[in-house]
Amino acid sequence: MESTPALITFTDDVTEGMTGDTNDVTKTMGATSLAGVSSSKRQTTRLYPSLSVEDISVTTTTTMTQTRCPDADSFLTGKGAQQSQESLQRKRSSSAAVAGSSEPEKSKREYSVLIIGKTGNGKSSLANTITGDKNFPVGASLSSTTREAQVFTANVGRRRLKVIDTPDFINMMADKRTAQRHVDRWKVLTNSLPDVIILTVRCDVRYTKEEHDIYQAIQDRWGDRSVFQKRLMVAFTFGDRQDEDLEEELDMVCEELKSVLKDAKNRFVQVNNRARGEGRMEQLDNICRQLDTVIKQNESEDFSAVIIGKTGHGKSSLGNLITGRQSFEVGIGLSSVTTSITHVSVSVQGKRIKVIDTPDLEPSRIRQQIDEWKEEAHPNPVVILLAVRCDVIYTSEDYSLYTGIKRLWGGDGDSPRVIVVFTFVDRLESDLKQCIRGCPELRSLLKDVGKSYVQVNNRASAVEKRKVLTTLLGLVDDKVSRWPPWKGHKK
Repeated sequence: MESTPALITFTDDVTEGMTGDTNDVTKTMGATSLAGVSSSKRQTTRLYPSLSVEDISVTTTTTMTQTRCPDADSFLTGKGAQQSQESLQRKRSSSAAVAGSSEPEKSKREYSVLIIGKTGNGKSSLANTITGDKNFPVGASLSSTTREAQVFTANVGRRRLKVIDTPDFINMMADKRTAQRHVDRWKVLTNSLPDVIILTVRCDVRYTKEEHDIYQAIQDRWGDRSVFQKRLMVAFTFGDRQDEDLEEELDMVCEELKSVLKDAKNRFVQVNNRARGEGRMEQLDNICRQLDTVIKQNESEDFSAVIIGKTGHGKSSLGNLITGRQSFEVGIGLSSVTTSITHVSVSVQGKRIKVIDTPDLEPSRIRQQIDEWKEEAHPNPVVILLAVRCDVIYTSEDYSLYTGIKRLWGGDGDSPRVIVVFTFVDRLESDLKQCIRGCPELRSLLKDVGKSYVQVNNRASAVEKRKVLTTLLGLVDDKVSRWPPWKGHKK
């Protein structure tokens, strides 16, 4: 089945001259299916200060729905059951028959796989091996065929994979600004955090310092090496030209390549893009098992941040501050925009966080709502972020609501896991500490949470917001590291 990959193009001519700590990135969210491709409305979000891109347009988008592994369960079990070509063809036909249906696609979580490496190392060929067919153009010259990130989504075993083929910006002689912009584009395509990063390395040529510098340059521009390396695996390409046993040869490779494998926790596969028939399917099964290993090791979050508070106290804005983008809808007025629990998982300063925004409490079902929060946060360590407006009076009723939540959650032992976030600081006419001294209820609240609080000004600069976020995450780390699982929390 012929399909055209989704080519994500960034219109550079409209970005020249854009400056500032934060730039608007207009992200076109494409609705894709084999039944037809349509462009959805553009959603403007503030993402990366260094990404001077105004418009992302999907020029061609196609979603392939096929099962690419030999066994539907092999991606999870690693059994690698063999299939005949005839059986595989039947599976392809069956998958194609339901490809026009959008419901099955919506029910699957999409996992992003970012493929990086030097020009000529077989990135596009590997992407084709994973997704099936010639979904990515492959070149046969020393110059880079892939000039912009290209995306193709496919069902691979029981996973739905969004595979991203990337250019070699070093080979393209990109300056530092352009190179950083490429990396930030990859982050946009993977929602800041790829599930797997595959570094392609040719096993038929010597690994050089130049190639290692490319790997280091990508890591440097990514910003957080620990997050990068936790998701890294190596694909040794051109395996058909490898005469010796690869594992034995890896004992004698240069120190630079050994350090790469150490970064990847020795997760690697050997790829022969010329393999056919059962050999090709067995190879794909090996790749799938290694992908699955990386995904499973990084799938859980470091902690869940449950944001609670009264309507209008800035819960959703706080959630957006943590995620770094417009993840939660923000309303203006007395009515609540958040009517149900919503969550977003993001990587922030090396931490994988599940941010949970909650609706206002309903007196008739408080216990049920708290149980729902706990269920949503499970199984991660939990920190409650209590949003409190500092431009309105904090009443005894507000404090009673807090103590009631604490009691219903599981007992007095839970209180150290709460951090108070004072919102709307820009509207405060006097010093916050003076306000706290004059309010007995606030003093009791802060005493109960161990004086753990931060102040948030939504009108502050991007630099100031990052400082507040760093302070908040420091308090969270302290809470998570010092306290055992909460009483009443499922284990």
